[in-house]
Amino acid sequence: MQFKRLRAGFCAAGLALSGTSAVMPDSGLKANAYVVQIDGEYNYAINDDNESSTFLSYTGESEHLIIPETLGGLPVTNIADHLWGKEIYIDVTIPDTVTTIGESAFGSFKLITSITVPDSVTVMKMNVFSGCLALKSVTLSKNITKIPNGTFSRCESLSGIIIPDGVTEIGQSAFADCSSLTGITIPEGVTKIGTFAFYNSGLTNIIIPESVQEIGAAAFKHCNENLTIYGYSGSYAESYANSKGIPFVALSEQPANKTGDLTGDGEIGADDAQMTLKAYVNILADKDSGLTEIQLKVADVDGDGAVTATDAQMILKYYVNTLAGKEVTWDDLLPKK
Repeated sequence: MQFKRLRAGFCAAGLALSGTSAVMPDSGLKANAYVVQIDGEYNYAINDDNESSTFLSYTGESEHLIIPETLGGLPVTNIADHLWGKEIYIDVTIPDTVTTIGESAFGSFKLITSITVPDSVTVMKMNVFSGCLALKSVTLSKNITKIPNGTFSRCESLSGIIIPDGVTEIGQSAFADCSSLTGITIPEGVTKIGTFAFYNSGLTNIIIPESVQEIGAAAFKHCNENLTIYGYSGSYAESYANSKGIPFVALSEQPANKTGDLTGDGEIGADDAQMTLKAYVNILADKDSGLTEIQLKVADVDGDGAVTATDAQMILKYYVNTLAGKEVTWDDLLPKK
């Protein structure tokens, strides 16, 4: 007997299940109701096409949430709104069969520190990671076109993120209350930064491309008092910065030596080395590096035209020296030719 997702406006919540199916009860959360199927320790629903499934929950005891590629013999293409059991997980693995992640799917997974959204994902709904307090790093699918409303709001540990080149819009409150996020690069192609997008974040610097033509109200309100906007002379970003009294620096006027600073926070740290090494691994696997053009340039610290493990090693070495209070330059660290 086949069970499809119900279209009624019931609400998602955790519950103990037995038998082969059950309907999720009303808990006040905004989500569709599902007729629930059980496959071992996983709950799922059959999609309307009868050829794919939606992941609902994991009922086991592990702290590691591994979403299967198939449930009930059907590929898992969707992750439901408001997943159950969210308090215990420290990490999440999403298979590359998934194309859509539901509203607030991982909201308030308070213990996870990192997550990778595979390139198969083309749609993320609002508030997907909102309230993930321990989340420090995220790798996003290169095939999404929008950072939806509230995606990373209240992710207070998020210290760096690379926005994929295909993104055209940063939604409302997308990075609101990200107090550890001090620097970010908006890629060329983004045309709109939404209202409250970086409200109450820790931003001290942001690079805004010429493609941006709209910045919503209070997008940078209550950010770090040292916030500086970097952009191009005569651009909308410059006009916006001037109208809000935010310091603006034309890209051609930036300090020349930004080598090694991938996060754009003005400092060279372990995060920069980690991003460089991850990009190198992606390149080895014939995948997109995950870096913007600017980041690729500053990651290539030895100037050989490629991002390699050596670059990551040199960035980490630079960081360790600065921690020890030593004044070093790249010339001091790079092998002599």
